[in-house]
Amino acid sequence: MTVLPLHCPVQHYAWGSKTSIPRLLGKDSPQLEPWAEMWMGAHQKAPSLLEGGTSLADFIAKAPAKTLGTEAFGPTLPFLFKILAANAPLSIQCHPNKAQAEAGFAAEQAAGVPLNARNRNYRDRNHKPELIVALEEFWALKGFRDPADIAELFSKAKLHSATPLLELLTGQDGLRNFYASLLGLAPEATRTLLSELERGLDGLPEDEAQWSRKLLSLYPDDQSATSALVLQLVVLQEGEGLFLGAGELHAYLSGTGLEIMANSDNVLRGGLTPKHVDPTELLRVLHFGHPPIEVLRAEGSGPVRHFESPCDEFFLEHLHLDAGASAQYEPSSPRAQIWLCLGAGVQLHWGSGSLALAQGEVAFVTANAPTIVAHAIQSDACDVWIASYGQQTE
Repeated sequence: MTVLPLHCPVQHYAWGSKTSIPRLLGKDSPQLEPWAEMWMGAHQKAPSLLEGGTSLADFIAKAPAKTLGTEAFGPTLPFLFKILAANAPLSIQCHPNKAQAEAGFAAEQAAGVPLNARNRNYRDRNHKPELIVALEEFWALKGFRDPADIAELFSKAKLHSATPLLELLTGQDGLRNFYASLLGLAPEATRTLLSELERGLDGLPEDEAQWSRKLLSLYPDDQSATSALVLQLVVLQEGEGLFLGAGELHAYLSGTGLEIMANSDNVLRGGLTPKHVDPTELLRVLHFGHPPIEVLRAEGSGPVRHFESPCDEFFLEHLHLDAGASAQYEPSSPRAQIWLCLGAGVQLHWGSGSLALAQGEVAFVTANAPTIVAHAIQSDACDVWIASYGQQTE
């Protein structure tokens, strides 16, 4: 077994925060540009680096079965772990399933679309199920509302021009036809609809009005500014999570959290973004059900708890240590892990080895790890988040 410190790249997307991720990493001063995501993993776009500059992807590729503890995912780390900080809403989006990703990637390769092209939908062959766990109050949109709820909110906002759209909701494939028509509105019809929404905000519930006002201010010409009335609005408190499967329409609105997903960057966007939007492909992969929101919480007892998900590619555990406390971490299987220290520092001990992780530092643990003893080395509590792949693949 080897425990290796990692240096993890930051993505500076415009919707990020100048303070949230730096604060979690122990940096006191705001940054000059937004810090949207810190990536911990081996994705080809931005792999983490070992001491000396070797990428984690290259390190794993030299002996994948030995390093990862499995051959189920081929020569690569199956998950990507992130800190995500949204100071502004992300795009309305969904992700393909595995078969859709493989077919879409092959088609764009055959068509000669460069991997870095703006109009590229599929940048790899993998699907992208994901889990977000809030580190503070976190707002999101997830999945369609019940058609009756959509009609009621449109009525409360007095969106009279949307009557033909709402009539579609009662027919066969109602949600699909409604949403396709909403995305396909002509510019003049969009302006009319959004003008009505702006005038009708006072008729909406407080949260829907708040987020509609925000979306209108950022995207005054985008029909997706109605998304707080079309999609289910959810707020997570610290420690609560959401799972997002293939085909689920969603958007993160605000807050900071930990995100873990299959190792992919495939995103199909529907609006609220200056990036490439492909309504046709989005509609092809979307699911149009409206199941209720399921908020996830860590399960288990003792200092190490975990979040359940149906995915083989990732498994997230949370180790909490009070000030000065110690705990044993015993891997339930010989899989590799990424450890992230938040809050006060932690000292890791195993066999004859040890490694200190300060606030915001990250380590990669190769497969077949023995028991690791974690000790909080500061006067404050310490939280360690441990990312690995799912137990069901063993």
